[in-house]
Amino acid sequence: MQWSVASCGMQQRQIDRVSHASSSFPPALLSLLPPFSCINFANEKLQQFFNNYTFKLEESVYASEKIAFDHVSYIDNQPVLDLIEIKPRGILPMIDEELRMPNGTDKSFIDKLHTSNQAVKPYGKVLSNPNNFLVRRR
Repeated sequence: MQWSVASCGMQQRQIDRVSHASSSFPPALLSLLPPFSCINFANEKLQQFFNNYTFKLEESVYASEKIAFDHVSYIDNQPVLDLIEIKPRGILPMIDEELRMPNGTDKSFIDKLHTSNQAVKPYGKVLSNPNNFLVRRR
């Protein structure tokens, strides 16, 4: 599990702090980033790379060379990636920030997420459990 969290951008000393902390923070944090979530995040990054080079850049080249083409519709997943990784309100930067706080808790992390991302389209509160959140992929 430490490798999975580390591969999603966390530093080893932060992982050690989570692993050895006595607060209620570690179980919730670690359940946030199971291995499949990191794999899904990597897949989203690869999909965005593919979309950018296959569709966006090629269409701009065609347009600049005045070559006729049919636009290909695709789903742009950049808003989801931004929600996960963009500083300062992305999920991963906010986890990083909360780990640095001397008295960081699950609740303060979730409250900050809810406050910072309430207007962000892919972000959502789980109404039946306010201690959870969701990321709408599409």
